[in-house]
Amino acid sequence: MKTRELLSHVQEAYVSLSKMGLVIVSAKGEYLTSVSGIDQVTEYLFINEDIAFRQQINQVVTSSTITKPITYLLLHNGEATGLKIAIIPVKVDGTIYGYILSSVFVEGNISKEHLVSIFNDRKWQEAVKVIKVLTIDETDELLDILQKMATVCSAFFVKEFETNRFHSLQKLLLQMNQDNLQITSLFEELYESIDDVDLLCYVTQNRNEQWILEHSKGKNEDRLVHLKLDMIADLLQNALDKGDYQSIENIQFDPRLSFLYAYEIKPKSVYFFPVTNELDSQGAIILISEHKDKISRKNLQTIDIIRGMFAVYQAKRQLKIVGFHHLTKLSRVIDMSKIMTDLKSVRELLFLILDMTDHLIKDSFAIVVLRDGTYESLNGDQLPKNQLEVYIKDVSESLFQGQGETHNRIRSFSFGSMIECPVLVNQQVEAVLCVKVENVTNELEVYLEILSNLLSIGMANFHEPNKEQTETIQSLQVPESIKNLLTNRENEILQWMLKGYNNQEIAEVLFISAHTVKNHISNIFQKLNITDRRQLFSTIYQLQFYT
Repeated sequence: MKTRELLSHVQEAYVSLSKMGLVIVSAKGEYLTSVSGIDQVTEYLFINEDIAFRQQINQVVTSSTITKPITYLLLHNGEATGLKIAIIPVKVDGTIYGYILSSVFVEGNISKEHLVSIFNDRKWQEAVKVIKVLTIDETDELLDILQKMATVCSAFFVKEFETNRFHSLQKLLLQMNQDNLQITSLFEELYESIDDVDLLCYVTQNRNEQWILEHSKGKNEDRLVHLKLDMIADLLQNALDKGDYQSIENIQFDPRLSFLYAYEIKPKSVYFFPVTNELDSQGAIILISEHKDKISRKNLQTIDIIRGMFAVYQAKRQLKIVGFHHLTKLSRVIDMSKIMTDLKSVRELLFLILDMTDHLIKDSFAIVVLRDGTYESLNGDQLPKNQLEVYIKDVSESLFQGQGETHNRIRSFSFGSMIECPVLVNQQVEAVLCVKVENVTNELEVYLEILSNLLSIGMANFHEPNKEQTETIQSLQVPESIKNLLTNRENEILQWMLKGYNNQEIAEVLFISAHTVKNHISNIFQKLNITDRRQLFSTIYQLQFYT
């Protein structure tokens, strides 16, 4: 049942209780119910379009000057008539959403002859004969009855508001789950759903851990583009540390909020809602009210729910960005690794690996030191020549002579931290990939591991060990997912292929014809959906790495 129907039923019940005609109007003067129990006097005054009593009451109601139950004295030509009407506000959390109006009556001993003389009209004279005359006690009783009615009506308004708030909140949450959601749209919806906030902001931390404004909605939002948040950084951090929303007490005496006055914002209450997720993304929703010392509990609960969902949405958006970032990097590495077999020298290989490093870690200092003491560097001018020579000597002594068994991959120097990845060929350290980093992360270590492995694979192409050495080389481990696709003979041939044997050599080892080997290899390629040995090696390497 709709709110208006419920109000009408309540009104009918109170008409029989109060013995008075009643009507409920909105705070804008619109009729929420039809008039019940109307008498002749009220009908004459309020339905007669030539008389301004209806406009008079509407003006009183819409001015919001009546905040408690009163008996309003009706005026005619600017003078009191002795006629009264009860006006009872219907309030929810201090906000007026409507009024209950009673029929016209007189209070005390007022001469009906006086009332008759107000209008020289036979219909009016007949109406005045049955006008209700109430004593002061009866008037107080009427106001008390109607006040109870207002309390019941406010409960229905609350239910309607809660329903609307639920649907609004549900709409927001559904929007937040959409991939194409614009945060500006979300803030517009959120701002419309809370009625006691003048400004709504969302702020985040950039890479330099400075707080910046991302979105705002409300008063002077256009002027807040260059809003400086340095003065409230500690307030925001405090909210993040506590993990719950924080409000500011004694705002007028808090110098940290004085900068808001420059934007013509004079806050009476300010709230900070932290927005965090497991991806270390940090932000906050800020609520500012200029007309309320305290924002309603319901609105705080709404924002509290939204900020939790907003954290999830931000994490989802961040994961997309990170995922795209990784895919871009990996696709670049895969593309560049495809040309490794076409390289003509170790130097070309080093240039390729350093180019990949520059793509993955922009503007970083990187160097590949070879066993013979030579090297190639990326942004080598970041270190003075003598410092670079000392570092190369240190790497040579640490890894080539000691073989790197106990080498610490991450070492600190006066010029910064270096990740050092030994490059093994035939179980011997042939080179070291060294990269200077500001912050060592798991992501960075994984990419450098990929590069050092690619460098190892590439350098192996320029070494020609004899057959005895080749057979002792530890080949890549074939994942079970590939083994299960192949027959026993195909798996056996695959192992010899990974050791570098050609078709004729495999045939001699297994005492079968080269033609039979070729057929088995064709079957292997078909089952793995590849066309050559290079793709075979790359596929097994990637599967081994990711599983």
